[in-house]
Amino acid sequence: MITKVIIPVGGFGTRRLPISKAIEKCMLPVCNRPIVDYTVEECIANGITDFYFVVSPDHAQLETYYGRNDRLENYLRARGKDDMLTLIEPHKDVRFHYIVQGPEHPCGTAVPIWLAREIVGDDEQFVVMMGDDFLFAPSEPGANLRNMLKAAEQSPSVILAAHMPPERISLYGVIKMRTDGNGTEFFEDIVEKPAPGTEPSDLINVSKYILHRDIFPSVEETMKTPSACGEHLLTDTVNDYVTRGNAMAVVPAVGQFLDGGNLAGWVEANNVVFAAREQ
Repeated sequence: MITKVIIPVGGFGTRRLPISKAIEKCMLPVCNRPIVDYTVEECIANGITDFYFVVSPDHAQLETYYGRNDRLENYLRARGKDDMLTLIEPHKDVRFHYIVQGPEHPCGTAVPIWLAREIVGDDEQFVVMMGDDFLFAPSEPGANLRNMLKAAEQSPSVILAAHMPPERISLYGVIKMRTDGNGTEFFEDIVEKPAPGTEPSDLINVSKYILHRDIFPSVEETMKTPSACGEHLLTDTVNDYVTRGNAMAVVPAVGQFLDGGNLAGWVEANNVVFAAREQ
């Protein structure tokens, strides 16, 4: 049973400056909840019990949100607002861990996975999800991770892929796939921001994975040399992993991909979630 998730949230959030100077990007609100909480809730709904946040040295807001606030709880009880306690009570039977990605560490999406390597046991699979985006599927809550976990019963590693309309797909990393004899799609490559009309599919990488312990040789290889952008990227790790002959199943996503990492995406996320609440 897969019970661990690594959630990288330690970046500077430069696409969201100046507000990310004061508020951790993953804590920016989408309809009264931090954006990262949508990922946390999906994980909890699917049996994940250990959360490993890879954080910056200044991560107090995240830890405060998932911790206990006795003063606030006492305030609500004293004023007869006990019904609001369920909004702030810490999750039961769930553990939150914090791994610091400090200034001494390099940058890039592969770095948090490397820093968390000691928490993964031999022959163990684990979930990786980013902290500033999520798939919104109110009619099928938890469906994406549930489908990924089912696929992970047959494949050591899994990648979630979201359909994207033609006018937007060239903004993302697009997944190239192959099909086995049983109709299962497997990852071959990520084509970054392909020119319009050259996309290998209409499925983009949304950085949500189930990975096996055997990916760490590829992570180590990625950590040796940064990519052209100067960072150590998880997409390079995934490409290396598959090149070495390992299998990674592709699971099409359910719902709408909402990216709070940029201003337009964050506004869209608030509008979409708010509209769904009003229905």
